[in-house]
Amino acid sequence: MRYGSPQNGGIIGDEVVYDKNAQLDIRLPQTATVRIFRDGKQIIEKNTASFAQSLPGKGIYRAEIYKDGTLWILTSPIYIN
Repeated sequence: MRYGSPQNGGIIGDEVVYDKNAQLDIRLPQTATVRIFRDGKQIIEKNTASFAQSLPGKGIYRAEIYKDGTLWILTSPIYIN
């Protein structure tokens, strides 16, 4: 999981500055259900192997990835200020 733009970016555990042009990127080896959480509340759910999306604002973001209905990956957060 990575958040960023060419000028600003971070990975899991980093604290970065919010940029309305930046995207949250997740790359998986196969299609799975990606759930994105902001400040503990689910805001996005997509079935994909390649996720890239702008975020609505500052917050603490993390992801849960489900494969065949079972939790497969649980990320630590990225802190976006």
